Amino acid sequence: GSASFMREVAFLLEMLVLNHVLISLGGSVALAAIGIILRLSMMALMPIFGIVQGLQPIAGYNFGAKNFSRVREVYLKAIQWGTALSVFAFVILYFFPEFWAGLFVTGTESAELVRVTAHGLQWMALAFGVVGFQSVTGGLYQALGFGKQSLVLSMLRQVIFLVPLVLTLSYFYGIEGVWWSFPLAEVGTTLVVFIMLWKDRVRLGLQKS
Repeated sequence: GSASFMREVAFLLEMLVLNHVLISLGGSVALAAIGIILRLSMMALMPIFGIVQGLQPIAGYNFGAKNFSRVREVYLKAIQWGTALSVFAFVILYFFPEFWAGLFVTGTESAELVRVTAHGLQWMALAFGVVGFQSVTGGLYQALGFGKQSLVLSMLRQVIFLVPLVLTLSYFYGIEGVWWSFPLAEVGTTLVVFIMLWKDRVRLGLQKS
């Protein structure tokens, strides 16, 4: 349960840093924009989390039974569906940001808020295509009982990459630096996840020794 706990702590830390930085750089409009962006991204990625939850008992059972071919099969299928859904999320959010932002916005500041939200949403969604791979692989580590690796992966995107990037880039580039931090964090996380997966592919039952 430590990995799930740390994901919640990491999300809390992410929100604290984002709220503090955005309110200082863009005021209430930027703060409202990040709230909308995070809600939209969570809604778009929720089906991927469902795939991860479906993967875990199947992969865990077959790994325990040493049926590694079934572990490989379910992992690859989860990767395929997770990637397809994450690419779909990228398309609908990146190419139609004003529409989605407009669903949450009314009042006198609507035009400015829609503009800021749509701009941030496009940057947030830019690297969504790799989220399926990240989530499924992290779920696999957790399901197979690799506690240390799962704990690292649960903190990787938000604590190790996103928070330092937000603090650093916002200092030099203002609110634009905040938006740039999201795709950069996704790319960095994906590279680390791929390296870990490649090193552990035999232990995870994904390749014969």
